[in-house]
Amino acid sequence: MNHNTSFQQQLLQQLHQPGGSNPGGVSAGAGNNSPSYSEAPMNSKFWQKQMQLAQLSRQTGPTSHGYARAAAINSRQQHGRDGPQVDADKDQGPSQLTLVDLAVQTVQQDLVEQQQAAAASTPQRGYTNQQKKDQLEEERQMTLMQQEKHQYWADLDMSGQGLMCLSPPLFQSYEFLLKLYINHNKLTTLPPAIRSLRQLRVLDVSSNMLTKLPPEIGMLHNLRYLFAFDNYLSTLPHQVGQLYQLEVIGLEGNPINQPIKEKLAQGGTKELVAELRESAPMPAAPKPREWIVLEEAGGRGAAAAAAVTDGESGSTVATATAGSNAAAAGASASSDTFTVMSYNTLCDKYTTVQMHGYTPLWALGWKHRSETLLKEVVGYDSDILCFQEVDGASFEDFWSPKLHQLGYAGLYHPKTRARTMSKEKDAKRVDGCAIFYKTKSFCLIEKLSLDFSSLALKNNDFKKTADTYNRVLNKDNIALIALLEHVTTGQKIIVTNTHLHWDPAFNDVKLIQVALLLDEVEKFAERVAKDSNRVSARNQDGNNVKYESGKKLPLVICGDFNSTTDSGVYSLFSQGAVTNHKDMSGRAYGKFTDEGMNHGFTLKSAYSNIGELSFTNYTPNFVNVIDYVWYSSNALSVRGLLGGIDPDYTSNMVGFPSVHYPSDHISLLAEFSFKKQKGGDGQPKKALDFGNSGGHSGSRKT
Repeated sequence: MNHNTSFQQQLLQQLHQPGGSNPGGVSAGAGNNSPSYSEAPMNSKFWQKQMQLAQLSRQTGPTSHGYARAAAINSRQQHGRDGPQVDADKDQGPSQLTLVDLAVQTVQQDLVEQQQAAAASTPQRGYTNQQKKDQLEEERQMTLMQQEKHQYWADLDMSGQGLMCLSPPLFQSYEFLLKLYINHNKLTTLPPAIRSLRQLRVLDVSSNMLTKLPPEIGMLHNLRYLFAFDNYLSTLPHQVGQLYQLEVIGLEGNPINQPIKEKLAQGGTKELVAELRESAPMPAAPKPREWIVLEEAGGRGAAAAAAVTDGESGSTVATATAGSNAAAAGASASSDTFTVMSYNTLCDKYTTVQMHGYTPLWALGWKHRSETLLKEVVGYDSDILCFQEVDGASFEDFWSPKLHQLGYAGLYHPKTRARTMSKEKDAKRVDGCAIFYKTKSFCLIEKLSLDFSSLALKNNDFKKTADTYNRVLNKDNIALIALLEHVTTGQKIIVTNTHLHWDPAFNDVKLIQVALLLDEVEKFAERVAKDSNRVSARNQDGNNVKYESGKKLPLVICGDFNSTTDSGVYSLFSQGAVTNHKDMSGRAYGKFTDEGMNHGFTLKSAYSNIGELSFTNYTPNFVNVIDYVWYSSNALSVRGLLGGIDPDYTSNMVGFPSVHYPSDHISLLAEFSFKKQKGGDGQPKKALDFGNSGGHSGSRKT
């Protein structure tokens, strides 16, 4: 006898026990809190499963702590109370099937059927890149959860207690709960504070007196099973559409409206959730991000932020007109200032329902996101743009032509796996880093592309250990360096853009990647300083600045570093050296671990001037700062910063991207001014008009 057959027999046996459910309607044990109910006219497999689950829910009747009792019986069945399992089997009756057990079984059966149908119509093949990405993201979230404080129990059963309300401490002190059973009580409402239980996988509120579910239930993004049988629900809040991981919702026994009932009967839980998500009204727009002034000057960043605020009503970004106004307003600002934006724009191939199912499909699509991204970029009118997660196709077909019309020139370098693609189409789907700069403000002298795996292989200080081959050399992360010349002052600036490995289980790899990056930037800077007479092809008037050493050169390093402020990566950047950091514990990388890592720059995070933002990456299971704009504090000053996201907005958002924010990261924007160089005055001499030339004649590609 197979497992499914025995499972169904156990269910039938349990339903026909004394006190079991009447298959035709509400059991007598359901109590007065259950609404009158007539059998649904649906005969679909989805509604039949609703009926089956509802019957098992009613079978528990007014029994208190039904789930806990079943767990105790099943535990004794499996392990025995005081002796061998055979003794326990004699003392105890058959194991107790719970509502959760049955729901899980039905989901597993559906999954098997789907896999069999897919196998019959599609030839067997390995995982696609996207499936791998989804798996990796799931592994990342699991790793993050494992890092949380360990909790020895996570299920709470308060069923059948006659509860009429729930105390706030339940939500304030038990945020770790995975399963909450409050079925068969007399609850008339669920408090908004339920939003705090974001780790919940199972919530059973069946056989109460609920007339509605609170909108805050949409914040329980980890919820897989929501049982609300036998209440007084006539509709569902559209926020249920945010429960993208929901496998089963139980609504049988409610006077639910016909459209919801039909959608559930015809397509099951997944289609109902999708329908609620796609038909949800447009959320209220967040407040515009504040411009934080650090040095009183009212520079270009402040002007751009003001233009954004004055753009579309209620919008977080400006229209193209507002962006043009920002540029005009910034023309009167100090001529030695410039702005830098860093932005992980979220590569289109990574936007899947599996990872971002809380976002409406139309808002997740590239058309909407690209338009919103461009509007934001235009609105902030930054002189230098550093983008991560830009694939080759979008760089060539979208970003380059759009930004060229606005006076930008661009550079691009894809991740190393692009070189392994046999088809150009596949290679263009690989993401990488892009740097754009305004040609009226900067001109390009030189470009340098870096592949971290190649750098590690060539570095003599980098011992070729098992960690090297298994952890470092198989990663395809890259960096892009541009040596730019400021048109007005003649100052040179090294702009670096990078995207480190994502996995928190490989923090040592990220630290190694940064050490390799800084080593290359240091060599690059020293070479530039020695060749101080080198200027762009556009600079014919001797508007040049001398540098005593590479460490005196203005330097900006932008990127998605996938590293929090307590990481080795942050320490190496901000402190100049790292030895014996926990991120390197147990690893062997030659001198990199034996002697530590260091660099000679004086680097600071631009946002450390305000204690960093509350987050730069906003996803359901991870909200933290992992993006930075690093700058050489001996050569540059920060004059202003773009502030964080409206907290009232994020309090109702499961994660980004959203309708208003097109990526799971937010943009960073900093305004800088050049400090006076000792070897040259570094002050504006003459504003030169070079038209729209990008100055590429002085570039070198590697």
